Amino acid sequence: MLTKNERMEMLNKAGINTTKYFTVDLANGTKVHLIIDENGEPQIVNNAVNTDPIYNQIIEDGYVRNTKLHRRWIMAQMFAALNYVSYDKKYSGYNDCLKRNYSYDYTFQMMLDEVKVLSKLEVKDAESFAERSRFFTKAVVVSVLEDYLDKLKKYVDGLHEHKCKGIPYKKVKGVNIFNSDLEKKIYYPVQTKISNVKRAKNYAEMYKALSNFMHGMIKLPYDTQKSKEWIDAYKGEGAYYTLKNLVMFHNCRIISDKGIDYGVNSVAYLKNVLDEYSGEGWRMFALMKKVIADNNFNFSKRMQEIYDNK
Repeated sequence: MLTKNERMEMLNKAGINTTKYFTVDLANGTKVHLIIDENGEPQIVNNAVNTDPIYNQIIEDGYVRNTKLHRRWIMAQMFAALNYVSYDKKYSGYNDCLKRNYSYDYTFQMMLDEVKVLSKLEVKDAESFAERSRFFTKAVVVSVLEDYLDKLKKYVDGLHEHKCKGIPYKKVKGVNIFNSDLEKKIYYPVQTKISNVKRAKNYAEMYKALSNFMHGMIKLPYDTQKSKEWIDAYKGEGAYYTLKNLVMFHNCRIISDKGIDYGVNSVAYLKNVLDEYSGEGWRMFALMKKVIADNNFNFSKRMQEIYDNK
């Protein structure tokens, strides 16, 4: 029998993104099964027709205001990555999970989904927006796109060079382009789209510009190294919401390096470090690991306790 991690890894390698399946329990007792498609849109995978206004908001916006959820699924995803072990036992832990189970293309689709939700929060939920927008800022998004352009140039430079009547050209995704035209036909359009993202005045404009950037985007190989800025923001956001759930729902306490136990004030402390760790997601990730160790927290054991008490 394959373990859950092994099955997940096999599905991911087969091109099935197992992070995008969700079940939503509505207030009226209806269960709605959703999958986030390649365009970042939620699609129904059960046949029940529902006219619930909350359900419709999920479908239309990809977001529903519920400040009591606290993105609790992120904690499960985080511990799955922390406890990851590859099928052949050669790789383990968060970094290997991120590298092997998440494609380079995933970084862009995830970022687009995040920017879309932030565009909704910006006008509908100021409190959640102030918290969540600390991670995938415009600066981070632009940095990821500029990193893509650098990697695209290296990718094209590494392609085999052909010649037509002595004039060198490259075959880029099935299209023959003279070397002298690469800047005009490949790189300049990408630079223009990055400039459009830079000019965005809010997340709604950034979402449109980022969507446009990804339309017709030349995809790089699956194992292309992910942007350091993306990894740091992704780690930081995942760690923050995991920490929030640990202290709010699992009796974990934050103890500082100086030995100060913040106890019931751990949530307030966590909000303070949002400012202190701004742009340094790796510090939030380190704090999360410290809290897990300090509280001797075992995710599997804790989940079993919760289910046993239901």
